[in-house]
Amino acid sequence: MGSNITLSSIGKAISQFLHRFHIMLFTLTVLVGFAAIIYLLNGTIDTATNTSNIEVAPVRKFDQATIKSLQQNKLTNELNQNTNSYKERNPFY
Repeated sequence: MGSNITLSSIGKAISQFLHRFHIMLFTLTVLVGFAAIIYLLNGTIDTATNTSNIEVAPVRKFDQATIKSLQQNKLTNELNQNTNSYKERNPFY
């Protein structure tokens, strides 16, 4: 039986295999690559959103001077709006 294995016959067999299945191998490589990327990104997002070890800063409240200043500013704006008559703001009257 003339079963001689040579380097050229192995190269020819590999070449025929790649020629026959190149589209399927490309598709499989792309899908596996995308799956790996999604898995790694999911792991990154999971570790980035892990908030069990993070301390939350206490909420700062407005002091009374700031509240009075805001109320005074609101009252001043309301007075300025009330002084304008409705006909001055509406061009159709």
